[in-house]
Parts: sequence; structure tokens; C-alpha cells
Amino acid sequence: MVRVLCCHHFPSQDVFTTDGEPVALCTADNRVFVATEQCRIDVHSLANKVCPKVHSFQTISIVRQMSYSKKGNYIATLETKISRKTYFTYARVYLNWDVETSKRPMRIRVAGHVTKRNKSGKLHLEAVEIPSTEMPCFITTCQKTGNLAVAANQNVLIYGITEQKLSDLDNPIYQDVCYLYEIKFNFLVAEISMFDPYVTICSTSEMQVVYLHSKADDTLTKRFQAPPTSQEQTDESKFILKHIMKEKGHGELHSERKASAKGANTLLDSQVVPSGRLIDSADNCIVEDEYFVSWTFEEEKIPLEQRGKGRTKVISNTLHLPGLEDSASYPDVTSDTFEIIGPGAKMLKCNVRLHIKDTSVKYSTADTLLYRKFSSSVTLLHSLQLIPIYQQGSSSDDLASLCVFVSSSREGYLYSLHHQVSLLSVYSYTMDSYKVAVSPYLVQAVTKTGLETYTCRAFVSALHSVETFDNVTKTCPSPKLDICMIGMHPFIGLQDIVQTKDCLILLSKDDTRSECNWSLYSLQNSSPADLYKDMLEMGNKNKHASPPAYLHLLQEGHLVLKYHMFEHQGHCKEVEKLFKESCALLGEHFGRFDSEDASLALPYYLMSGLEVEEIINQAVQQGQLSKEKGEAGCGEGLMCYLKYVLFQPGDPVKLTETITNAVLEVSLCMAPDCLPLLVLTSRLHGYDDDHALACLEKCSGMLSSPSGKQLNMVAIAVIHLNLCELEEAKAALFSLPKAGLVDICVNYHSLLHRDFTELTHLAQLLRSSKSSLFIEVLVALHDKGILTIRATIRLLQGTSEERDLHNNAHAREYLETILSDNRRAYAFSDAVSLLSDIYIQRLKNWVPPTSRLLPAAGHSHVPKGNGHFGSRHSWLNDFSPFKGTSSIFKQPCNKLQLATPASSRQSVKSSQPVQISKLNMVDMEDCTCCCCNEDLLKMQSLLCSIHTTEAFLQETHQQICTDFKGKWSLQVLCLSRTDQRAALDYVMENFPNILPDFAVEICQKNYGLWSYITENMTAVLRQTSIPNPEKQNIYTQAFQGLLATMCEVLNPVDFLNRLPYEGSVHFFLPYVQRCCKKNQANKLKEVIVAKGEALTLET
Repeated sequence: MVRVLCCHHFPSQDVFTTDGEPVALCTADNRVFVATEQCRIDVHSLANKVCPKVHSFQTISIVRQMSYSKKGNYIATLETKISRKTYFTYARVYLNWDVETSKRPMRIRVAGHVTKRNKSGKLHLEAVEIPSTEMPCFITTCQKTGNLAVAANQNVLIYGITEQKLSDLDNPIYQDVCYLYEIKFNFLVAEISMFDPYVTICSTSEMQVVYLHSKADDTLTKRFQAPPTSQEQTDESKFILKHIMKEKGHGELHSERKASAKGANTLLDSQVVPSGRLIDSADNCIVEDEYFVSWTFEEEKIPLEQRGKGRTKVISNTLHLPGLEDSASYPDVTSDTFEIIGPGAKMLKCNVRLHIKDTSVKYSTADTLLYRKFSSSVTLLHSLQLIPIYQQGSSSDDLASLCVFVSSSREGYLYSLHHQVSLLSVYSYTMDSYKVAVSPYLVQAVTKTGLETYTCRAFVSALHSVETFDNVTKTCPSPKLDICMIGMHPFIGLQDIVQTKDCLILLSKDDTRSECNWSLYSLQNSSPADLYKDMLEMGNKNKHASPPAYLHLLQEGHLVLKYHMFEHQGHCKEVEKLFKESCALLGEHFGRFDSEDASLALPYYLMSGLEVEEIINQAVQQGQLSKEKGEAGCGEGLMCYLKYVLFQPGDPVKLTETITNAVLEVSLCMAPDCLPLLVLTSRLHGYDDDHALACLEKCSGMLSSPSGKQLNMVAIAVIHLNLCELEEAKAALFSLPKAGLVDICVNYHSLLHRDFTELTHLAQLLRSSKSSLFIEVLVALHDKGILTIRATIRLLQGTSEERDLHNNAHAREYLETILSDNRRAYAFSDAVSLLSDIYIQRLKNWVPPTSRLLPAAGHSHVPKGNGHFGSRHSWLNDFSPFKGTSSIFKQPCNKLQLATPASSRQSVKSSQPVQISKLNMVDMEDCTCCCCNEDLLKMQSLLCSIHTTEAFLQETHQQICTDFKGKWSLQVLCLSRTDQRAALDYVMENFPNILPDFAVEICQKNYGLWSYITENMTAVLRQTSIPNPEKQNIYTQAFQGLLATMCEVLNPVDFLNRLPYEGSVHFFLPYVQRCCKKNQANKLKEVIVAKGEALTLET
């Protein structure tokens, strides 16, 4: 579809003439070459007014076509000569065309032949004639390599300009034209366009694009890999043919191709002749085939009487070739029109033969990328051209995109060849066209009535291949966007058109009079800024009458500016400013209520570079923040932008209270589920709290999902806190289920802290009223990796000093929760270090409580779970300050008394944890109850854990240097892991009564430690036998308990080896007997278990 929105104009126009009638044109930078019927080429400068002639030189014959090559600085011409009423066409190359020729005659020579030169070394204009066995019909040059392409019938001959060194001349550089390679097509070539390694040709009704590459180029081979043609065989196929020949013999080949699902006919039908040459029925081209094999496959009838049956069976000798069966079927060329997109198009018309003539050529294969046969109604294809576009500031090797354009009399066709071949645009002219000039962003068509200007999508294709557009932060109109005719300029008798980067040159001839009058026009192209402004002016006229036309012109102007920035790397500040303006206008359009593709408002607003405040203020001025859903109301596009930008991290958005309230109202109307988040987590500030509360209360009835209603209730609680309405905030917050409140706090953790430095009012309310829930949220944030242990401790500590951390009950509870689950083992080292320091500091600074909640029966202070808190060793219950298990868990606290009213006659139940107790100032002895020794019990549990590391033990041992209650039990626990003999010595010396249980925990299967204990205990008994009978009794009981323990854990042999050498047999004999009986019982148990297992297996 083509839109007609005429807004293009040329800023200036120069008219100039030549001495003779112009017959051909071409351009080079800021010059135009005009060939006349007087066998002359005039060079005019486009940099000056009226385009003065700056140079001219003679040609051999009348030029019908010419092309200039910047690389090599030569002009190639196609010249005609009439001899005896017969036209002869020649292809010539003019070298040194820019030297002064008034006193130096032109030198004429044939390509490939070195002629005698003037030894003066002065340059002469040289005309190099290219020999050809066929009459050339078209020429072109490659602006990348400087090669010359000459078309003759079905062939395209490629030549290169070479330089040779001749040492016998003063000027040793000798330029010549070298024949490089030839490409043979299957239809007559009318026009060529070349951009190495791409070559495209067309006839009057067919077009083909081929890609040249070498077999050694793996990347290009994978990208443009084509199967072997009917006349070329791979090494694999040659091997298969030889192998089959050995097994099957010679004969005629009868092959059948599968027809396609569409019923396409086979295109390649070949005959086999005895001479060993393959005759192609399409063009009768005979190709020698050294691997020719004559095959015969006949149906063999074998009587089956030999197998006991009296009928004949037909055995098929069909040869199945997978390569042929799996190949794509060919299209039906009998159709009036069809199109094949390669690479590797599989049809005879697409077959291309490449003949290398020079060893320096790197190409060996030609693959078809595109072939199209136009309908018979399409007359005379013309204006074939390749449009390369390079990346910003890159060399000629960094190709961003390549497009090909071809035109018929009434339509033009633009294809993209980069990455994937596809049709981008179709141009429908208003009148028959004669010639078309294409630039990356404009198409200029010469018609009967003048010049028509269209937008071009070649640049957009390049942009999409180079840049990435996610349609969130960056976007761009599609290459498939409808084209637009933006200009119609009347001219009389236009015949030809050529272009430079800044100008269009038109050739006009008036044949209506007796004499032919001609004129040359130099039209200056509009700058991108001017063209954009013209488009915007035209668009504004249609903004309300035709919104689609307004949008289309905005997009076209946006692309024009984008191309200029792409080409000049964005160095033009004026264009950059206009580009951002176009982005803002596009964002405004897509942000309207009635706009399609509303999601595009977001990337265009972001690309505009405007601040959030500016965009919202503009939306207010345009009436886009009206809560009414109408033409001027807020659309989904603007809401999409607001949702995105207001929730991005950054500074608060500073808006007036009126505008901020309007944003809340629009959100309530357009996206009620977004309103709570705007209040809770967005950068939107400055709204009136009472107004926000009213909006949230309305929103409660509009939300359907439970999660949305819960989030809205949290937002209401936050607004109540802002209004210092504490009770209302509690009522709103604690009306939510616990699981829902935890999920909200975890998913929107910014509600609890300000940049991880301090707690918010909401967090402080949860901490004071629902501490367990608050701790659960903090632990969940740690598990998700949002809050580290150190960061959480800083938040809980607030402004208090680090040395007061042991007084923070919430920090202690948080660390205990972390250490209570083995799934957080990765964090144990950090948490246990902090928690042990808290416990030790609390033990050092322990003060009897003045009040306490009455604990329930059977309560436990040590956290449960499978984490770092381990089971305490039994011997710790008899270690100071404890006096057995009952003294810890059954004996009431001697520091507290129950505080009950005097009038109360009811007994207090232990299951009432709310009962208050007060300090008993009478009994000041150390209490052994679990409540008074909670920190000691927990610290002992940490040291008894299997997760305890040597580093933690050493750190703890260093911290317990000062005296406090329970110090020696912690010290012994540390030594039991680090220095076991020192721990045994301490226990034997100070607490011999716990030695049996302690030895079991320490020694286990370490026989050396058992020997060490028995030897030391024997030595102690000897020392204390006379001077201290009381102590002797204690050690004797401890030694007997030790022996009783050893006979239970050791076998008889090991037990006997641990006994002292000197001693009474009657004293040790009972223990030896018990050890033997225990050992026999264990063996009997093993036998019984083994037999039981055997019986189980048998059954």
C-alpha cells in the first residue's frame, strides 16, 4: 500500500545546458559527466551555481551508456557506431580522463596488449577497448572493487583495472584492463548491477541475483550453500556412480523424480547418448562428462515354479537415490509468474556457470539468491541497482545491509539480500516510469508527467540487522512499513536521472517542436532536518482529520533523522535534537487512548531523553491524564510508560500535588491493580495522603484477586502510618492472614527498609507488634539472597552501638532461626560467630531478671531443628553450675516468686505462660534452672554440634578468658575438640565424678586415650591413698565408674591391654567377666540377626 502525502521539496534548482545534445549521464562525488552526440564527455561541477563545465574530453564514438568508478578513477562507456546501416557496439575504458588533452592526443589501445609509449613520462588520455566476441549491451562498475562488468547476450564478463611496472619508461606505472572471469546465465541480459561479491542481472521480464564465493570460505558456504546442479557432480556422487557401476554394470539410466505436493513438473529432463555426453534439453548445451555410465534397468520376470507356485512375479529394479528423492521439487515454469528465493535455487533457469579466466580470482562457486519471473503484463524491466549500506564509521568490508531494486513501467520492487532474502516494498507509480534512482531513504522515479518521490526502506533493513530493538527501551518502525509518496514534481520530457549524495540531475528533452530542446536540472536534496520539518508540518495538518496519516509522516520523519544519525554517527546536534523530538511525538501519539500499538509509547518516550516530570507535565497539558476514557483521556500506552518509569530505581519524581493526585486517579481508573504499588514502591511522591487513602479505599472494591486486595490493605496501613494513625494502621495490617502478609513483605522488601540502612515505619510496627512474623520475614529475605546476615543485624541494631548487640533480643532470635535449619549451612560460619559472641557477652553481663513470663511445663530454651544446635552431652548436666538433670529442668527457679493477687485462691497452673513473676531478693545463690541458664545451655549446644569448626572453637576459647558462670564447661568443650588430653586432665583434676561419661564422649575408639586415662587415674589413686582419704574415695568411685564404662565399650582384649600392670585381681576380675559376657552377648546377637536375615531371604 502506498500513501500519498506530498511534503517533499528541493531547496534549490540549477538549470544548465551543454554544447551538444546529451545522450548519457553519470556522476562522481560533486561532478556530473554528460556525454553528447558530438562524441564528447563534458564534466560539470555541482559544487558551484549553474553547474559550470570544468573539463571535457573526446570519445571515439557516440556514448550510449557510461559509468564512473572512483576506485581506479576511470570512466567505462558503451559506444555505438553505424557502418553501412549496421550498428556496432563497443565497450571502452577511459583512463587519465582528467588530464589536459588540448596538447596531448588521445592514445587508443586494446585491453591486454602493451603498446609503445612515450618515454617522456607524461600522462595521456587513454581509451582502452575491451575485445569481445559478442556485441556488449550493458556496462556497470563495482564501487567496492573498481571492477567492470560487461553484458553480452547471456553472459556477464568481469574485468579489473590492473597496474604493471615497466622499468624502461620514465613513468613505470602502466594501467590495463584484465579479463577476470565470466558468468553465464540462462536468459538474455539487459541490465547489470554489481557489488562484489553480488551480481544481479535482469532481462525484459526476469531478474536474478547471484552470490560469488570460494569453497574454502566455510562461513559463506554454510550461509549460501547450494546443492550441485544437474550438470555438476560432487565427489560423493562420483564415488557412488563408480561403486554402482562395478556392481550393476552398464545400461540405460531411468530415473524418476517425485512430484511436489503442488503438482509441480520436473524441469530437468536429460537424455543419455552413447557418446558419453549429456545433452541438456533446455538449451542444447553439450557438456563432456568423464564419469558417464550407461545403465539399463528392466523389469525381470522370474517364473516361480521353482518355488512351488505356478505364476509369474514381477521384480522391480528401481534404484533409490536418497539425494534425488529428498531434493526439493521444482516450480512450474509454465506459470506466468513465479519467484524463487535462494540460496541454491533448484531449477534450470537459475543455474549459473562460472568460468575463471585469471588465477588471482578467489571465487569458485556462484549461488542464486533470488530469481523472479514477472508476468507478461510487466513490460521492460529497468533501473536495476544494488544499494549497499555500511555500518557507522566502518570500512567498506563492514556491510550493514544490501538491497536490490528493479522496476517495471508501473511498479518498483525492493528486496533485502542481507541475512535473509525478502521483499521489502512494492512501489506503484501513478504513470509509466522510464528510470528510477534509489538512495537508502528515498526513491526518485521519472515518469511521463515528472518526478515522483517515495520513501525507501533500504536503510530500515540495515538498521534492524545492526541494532537490537526490544520494543521496551529501544524501537524502530518495521522495514515492512507502508511506503509513502512524499513528492510529485512536474517536469516536461524527462528522459534520464542520476544522483549524487546531495543532488539529483535530470535530463529533459522536448520533442514536440521541430527542434529538439534539452535541459539539465541540478536539484539539491533537502537536508534531513528540513525534510523532517516538512513532514511534521504536513502531519500536523492531518493530526485530527487523519490520525493514520499523521502517524505515518511522524514515522517517516523519524526514519529520515535516524538515517542521518546512522550515517554520521550522531555528530549533528540539530538532528539529534529533532530525533528526540520525533521520539517524544511518537510516544505522545501511542500514549493516547485511541492509539493502536500502545506498548510502543514506552520505548519512544525513553528514547526522547525527556525527564519523567516533563513527560507527565506534557501529558497533563494535552489532557492525557484525564480519568475520562475519551479522545483526550489516558491511554494504555501512557499507563505502560508510567508503570515502567515510576518503578525504576532512582530519585523520587518531583511533581506538584495536583498532578500527582491526577496520576493516582488515572491509575485507579485505568489500572486499579497498579494503584497500591504506586503508593508502596514507586518513585511517585508528593501526593496528598488523604486523597491517596480515598483512592485506595475505592480500589478495594475494584480488585478481585486476594493478593491484590491484601496488597491494597498494606498500602492503606502505610498511609495511616503517614497520617500518624497507629491504631488504624494496626487494624488494617493485622486483618491480613499471616502467610499473605509474609509474602507481601518478602516480595516487596523495600517496604521494610530505606536503602538497606534503616527500618521503615511499617517494619517498626511489625517488629513491635508481631516480632515472630517480622523475624520470619527477615529470615525469608536472607534465604532469597536479598538481605545478608550483617545487613540484617545493622537494620535491627539501628542507631545503637555494636557493643550493645547482646541486648538486642530480635537480633538473637534472628540468628537462632538462621542456625536452626541445616539448609542454611552455607551461612553457619557467620551466624554462629555473631550468636556465640552475643551469648558470651550475656553470660559475662548476666543480671537476674526482675520479671519473667511463667514458662509452660516441658518447655525448652535450646532451638530445635537439624541445624547448628546439637544435643548437649549428658555429662554437662553434672558440670558446674548444674547439679544433675533435675536441677535444670525440674527444680523451680529460686530467684523468682509468683506474683498472684491476695484475693486469688486458685492455684497457678504451669501451662499459663502469661503469669508474671517477681524477683525474690531473699535467695541470692546461683540458680541452676534452665531459665536462668538459657544462654549457657544454648552456647553448650552450639559447641556440641557436628557443624562446629576448629576456627569457631579457637575463637570461643579466646573469648572466655574472663570468669563467668559456666565458663569451665565451655572451656572443656573447646579443649575436647582441640586438646583432648588437656581436657581429660582438667576433668580428672576438678570433676572426677563426670569422668566416665566424659571419657566415653572423648575417647570412643581411641585406645591411646583410654590408656592415658587409666594410667593417670592409677597415679592419682596412689598419690591420694594416704594423705587424703576423702579424696581417695571420690577417685576410687570415679575409677570404678570408668572401668564399668570401659568394659561396655571395649572388647576383652582391648580392655585387658588398658588395665594397669599392678593391681588386685579380685578388684579387676568382675569387670573382666562383665566385658567377656558383653562380648559373647554381642556375638550371639550377630548370629541371631544373621540367621533371621537369611530366613527372611529364603521366604
